[in-house]
Amino acid sequence: MEQGRARLCGGDERGSLRALLPRRLRPRHCVGATDANDRLASFSNYGSWITLAAPGTGILSTANGGGYSFWNRTSFASPIAAGVASLGLSINPSLTNEEVLSILKSTAERAGTEPDAQLGWGLVNAYRAVVAAKPRTRAVPAIHTGKESR
Repeated sequence: MEQGRARLCGGDERGSLRALLPRRLRPRHCVGATDANDRLASFSNYGSWITLAAPGTGILSTANGGGYSFWNRTSFASPIAAGVASLGLSINPSLTNEEVLSILKSTAERAGTEPDAQLGWGLVNAYRAVVAAKPRTRAVPAIHTGKESR
C-alpha cells in the first residue's frame, strides 16, 4: 500500500524476478496461481512472499491476431485478485487499501488459520469479500410515542 494504491502482482512463474528487483520495486503483495482443483498451479511460484492465490489456469482471454485462447499464467491470477478488491471498494468506497487487503486475507478460502508458503492467506473469494466489505449500519432505536397501534 503506497501512495494510496494497493499493489498486487503475479507471483512470477520462475521465481527469479523478485530476487533480482531492488527492494523499493519489489511488489509487497504477490498472487500465486491455482489450477482447476484450487491447488497451486504447476508453474506458479510459491514462498512466504505470496499473499493470496487466484485462478490462473484455463483463463479465456483475447489472443494475438484476434480471437480467443485459454491461458495459464500468474499474470492472469493477479487481475482476478485486484478485481475482487475493486468489488469490495465498489460496495464500500470509504475502505482504505489496508482494510481491503485485510478483507481479502480474512475472507480467502484456506486450509488453516495462518498463511502458508503455497497459497498465502488462501484463494480469493469474491462473495465473502463483498459481504465483508458491506458498510455496517447501526441500528436506530425505535422511539415509542404511545400512539402506535397495538
